[in-house]
Amino acid sequence: MKPGDVFWITDVVNGRQIKHLHVVLTHPEPDANGDLAVAVVSISTVRSVRYDKTTVLKKTDHDVFVEQQYYVAYRYANFEKVVDITNRSGYASSSKPLKSSILGKVMDGLFAQNGLTPGDIREYCSKRVGPNPGQVLDLSKPKP
Repeated sequence: MKPGDVFWITDVVNGRQIKHLHVVLTHPEPDANGDLAVAVVSISTVRSVRYDKTTVLKKTDHDVFVEQQYYVAYRYANFEKVVDITNRSGYASSSKPLKSSILGKVMDGLFAQNGLTPGDIREYCSKRVGPNPGQVLDLSKPKP
């Protein structure tokens, strides 16, 4: 699992199953309990005029996108245990990861000054962003 990988989380809302696409933002690292975890953010379909316009993605930005426009729902960014992600049937491991240019757009929006990204996610990810667009540093590996 690496930055740019995508996976689905299925929620039940009013008796209906709704699939939400998520993007992995960081390399796996141990959390406070020693479990490997990653920072993730949700991608949602634009369905009305009210949505977070910080980062809007098009159908052509990734092969799992089927609608015309998507937005990155930064307010729902959180940490997920790797084991929980990989145990879900919706893990899209066979899907291509986001292109580095698209991951770069997602990461740039994470740090936008709109206050939508939870502070702990913003701080955690800020220590892991590399100098190139879409580059995320792997702090779990020892430096040479």
